[in-house]
Amino acid sequence: MAKSKLVSSPFTITESTSGVTNSTTATTASVWGELHEYQVPLGMAVLLNPTNYLFVSPYSSAATPAAISSGTIRVLKKNAAETEVIEMWQGPIGIFKDVGDEQQRPRFKTEVLLNAAEKLTVEIYSATAAKGSNGTFAIEGTAFYPPVRGLS
Repeated sequence: MAKSKLVSSPFTITESTSGVTNSTTATTASVWGELHEYQVPLGMAVLLNPTNYLFVSPYSSAATPAAISSGTIRVLKKNAAETEVIEMWQGPIGIFKDVGDEQQRPRFKTEVLLNAAEKLTVEIYSATAAKGSNGTFAIEGTAFYPPVRGLS
C-alpha cells in the first residue's frame, strides 16, 4: 500500500477562522491581555515562515470602539495545556500602519510549526483596554493535512 503525502495549501488565520476565539471581555490596561486565540484542529498542522506576514488592528473596549495606536502586540505559541509558551513575534502596534508596503510588513524571523491542538495567541500591552471581538487580525501560513479519500 502506497503512503499518502500530505496536502499543503495557503492558509490565513483571521478573527473569523473556524477555531479562533476572540476575547469578549476588556483587557486590563498596562498588562498583557489576550485578544485572539486559534487552536489548530486535529489532523492538521500550520507552518508560519518569514515569507508570510501578520497584521493586527486592535480596537478599544469602549462603547464606541476606537483604533488603538500605541502599545505592543505579541504572538505566542502554546501547547494544548498552555504549560509551555514560546513568543514568536513582538512589536509596536504602530508597525501595522504601512501594511500596503510589502517591504515594511512585519514578518516572523524563523519558521514556526503549529501542530494539532497547539494554540496561537495574539496579545496586547497598552494603556488602553482592548477587546478582541472589536478588532481584526490576519496571519498568513501554509496548512498541511492528509488527502481526502476518493479525490485525486
